Amino acid sequence: REIDFVATVPGTFFYWGRTEGDRKYLGYNNDAGLHGAFIVDSAGAPPPRDERVLVISLWLGSQTLDSAAAPRRLETITVNGLSWPHTERLTYTAGDSVHWRVINASVAPHPMHLHGFYYRVDARGTATSDTIYTPANRRQVVTEFMTAGTTMRMSWVPSRAGNWLFHCHLIAHVDVSHVRLAGAGHGAEHMHDATSGARPNHALSGMAGLVTGLHVLPRPGVMLAGEPKMRRHLRTFVDERANVFGDKPAYAMILQQGDKAPAADSVTLPGSTLVLKRDEPTEITVHNRTRTPVTIHWHGIELESFYDGVGDWSGQGTRTASPIAPGDSFVVRFTPDRAGTFIYHTHNEEGAQLASGLYGGLLVVPPDGRYDGTTDRMFLLGAGGPSPDATPFVNGSATPAPVELRAGTTYRLRLINISPSSIKRVRLLGEGADSTVQVWRAFAKDGAQLPAQQATMQPAQIVIGPGETYDYELTRDAPVGLTLEVTSYQKGRPVALVPVRVQ
Repeated sequence: REIDFVATVPGTFFYWGRTEGDRKYLGYNNDAGLHGAFIVDSAGAPPPRDERVLVISLWLGSQTLDSAAAPRRLETITVNGLSWPHTERLTYTAGDSVHWRVINASVAPHPMHLHGFYYRVDARGTATSDTIYTPANRRQVVTEFMTAGTTMRMSWVPSRAGNWLFHCHLIAHVDVSHVRLAGAGHGAEHMHDATSGARPNHALSGMAGLVTGLHVLPRPGVMLAGEPKMRRHLRTFVDERANVFGDKPAYAMILQQGDKAPAADSVTLPGSTLVLKRDEPTEITVHNRTRTPVTIHWHGIELESFYDGVGDWSGQGTRTASPIAPGDSFVVRFTPDRAGTFIYHTHNEEGAQLASGLYGGLLVVPPDGRYDGTTDRMFLLGAGGPSPDATPFVNGSATPAPVELRAGTTYRLRLINISPSSIKRVRLLGEGADSTVQVWRAFAKDGAQLPAQQATMQPAQIVIGPGETYDYELTRDAPVGLTLEVTSYQKGRPVALVPVRVQ
């Protein structure tokens, strides 16, 4: 059959087909690859030079490893038909203008996270419609949540040389045990020689699926500035405590207070909140006192690649940072470029360590500012252990303590979703007869200020994917009882009800 039509609307679209099932919906299983990009450029306006299109696909299936065992469920996720470590490496030069169109043609959601840099969201759409934002409405993010069947046009400038990643922040979509075919060859270029006894390359053997590797080269003739003399020194300790989640341990990164290191099994859920100052050069020494290698990713922070926290990948050329071995330490150096709400979290064995507490808030305040815990409230949405059926946590607890506020005071609410693979719906509700959704004012996303048109009073509800942060302002002029409801969006059941009392 031939189809003729006139493309009248510019944008990022895609097509799909079905050989079975309802053709109104995206295909999976046998039809998982039956789709493609459909790009319409504006008449008389050529697309940016070297624009790239990234199409995300997902195949649902199973694999039998042993005739006596049940088949293993698989979600094989690809970018342009390839799965990490076989995905194409994209190479740029520092200062380049990078333009991508990302198409989620899969049946699953994907919060897409860029390491080391912010990117500008220029348009969002679906298979059949696209909204191209005006300059005043384009927002800066490090993670953008893409539901199934949606598209995004994005732009960014790599300001620092090094190796970086663009990947889905759902751990099940980048974890070897979930998305890599057993027995699939990796290629000699991806692994150390197993016969030599050398340690496997963590980045290439410890990740799979929806990951794209980026190489940013130095700009010729541009000299790199030396590292500044450090003004702030912090010591942290990654610890574990046995048998916290049944027979499984809990993990946490604990900030040293005073002259003595914390006890070897010091674990709080979540880990210590780190409060830094914008423009202040900072040095953080991370000591690993667990039994397994550790890497810490400084999510949303603009820093040099060597300190980014992806073992055997972060760095440049032959100088890459290895995971922190048990009993060893690593010194991280960066100068926060902006004040806002960020996260630190493990980037090693995320399925166990991230679910078991190895994460925390990373807050950056203005140079003359100070973190005031009375008017500045953080809500960390995490997991309650490595079991798939574990109760999710808010601020390290399945039954979070009530939040006490005062009437007439403006509060900053920092929402952070660092769950391994759980999308959250957060709503602020009234009590009793007034159990409706309240209002608050949005003003930041991923640590970046929102455009004026988006920093408005709006219904107090948000769907937030792993790796996203949102900041809101809340003021109540009179005493009232409220509830912050956190729901696992995919399962549709409450995760936690946080009482909020305005006195």
